[in-house]
Amino acid sequence: MRNFIIFIFLLLPILVKSGEKPKVNFFDGNILNVKEKARTEGKLYVYDFVAPWCTPCKIMDETTFNDEVLADYIAENYVFAKINIEDFDGMALKEQYQIHCLPTILVFNQDGEIVAKHESSISSSKLLNILKNCNTEANGAGKINLPQIDLVENTPVAPLTVDSVYKAPKIVSKPSITSEKISKPSISSEKTSKISDNINTLKVKREKSTLLNLSSNLYHIDILNATAKGFGIQTCALTQYDNVIKHYENMKKTYPNQPVFMHVTTSDHKTIYKILVGEFKTKSAAENFKKSNALEGYVKDLNNKG
Repeated sequence: MRNFIIFIFLLLPILVKSGEKPKVNFFDGNILNVKEKARTEGKLYVYDFVAPWCTPCKIMDETTFNDEVLADYIAENYVFAKINIEDFDGMALKEQYQIHCLPTILVFNQDGEIVAKHESSISSSKLLNILKNCNTEANGAGKINLPQIDLVENTPVAPLTVDSVYKAPKIVSKPSITSEKISKPSISSEKTSKISDNINTLKVKREKSTLLNLSSNLYHIDILNATAKGFGIQTCALTQYDNVIKHYENMKKTYPNQPVFMHVTTSDHKTIYKILVGEFKTKSAAENFKKSNALEGYVKDLNNKG
């Protein structure tokens, strides 16, 4: 009995520690703003790709990210963001950076270039060593990039870009990731989607501006209501409209003889744009087209608005 009591007392600090929140102060906000925050603070930034079902990720929260020395160093020198690959923007970043196992840590310089990558869990001392090696002037550490200032109004003036005209985020494609070595069931936005509008065709024509210096980022857009029958292939679900345009152009260029549809839905107060290719009379015809063209996506009934 005495030995058992001693064992409990020895285990108690570990049990208490496992219930603690990580000491590292992770970025709290839109993950698309991580790079800009780092540039304005003269810091580098880090993406830590995780998922709710990733056991090694949870262990790192209880161990690696509970190290005070590491937490203090990150707070002073880095903007550190956790990227949940089951979020819409997280899916897009997972595809963009070809994340194949969890956790994966990417360290970026101020130009958005990857300067270090680590796959699998890592101790606080090893992670600290990686961050110190990357935190150099050559990677932009200490270089602060502030927004332009209008001296008359004394208010920040952002450079004129397409984002100044409309706000829009990144392509979200269908993921296929798991825990440690990623192979969890495919993640789809359709389960929680609620339809708000009809299927629309999206016609895009590129135009170069003669008045504004927006080069090829200026578009002429026509959106028409469409009555679609049969089956199409849903290639992605997007939350940002600029990526709708890019993906549409890519689909029309790749499959010039097929119609491209946009289906607008809402989920958790987010607008979701689903892109579908083709209008096939039968499901088998759509499946054959998908297979013969190695097109990733789902075959969908165009009459079913769900």
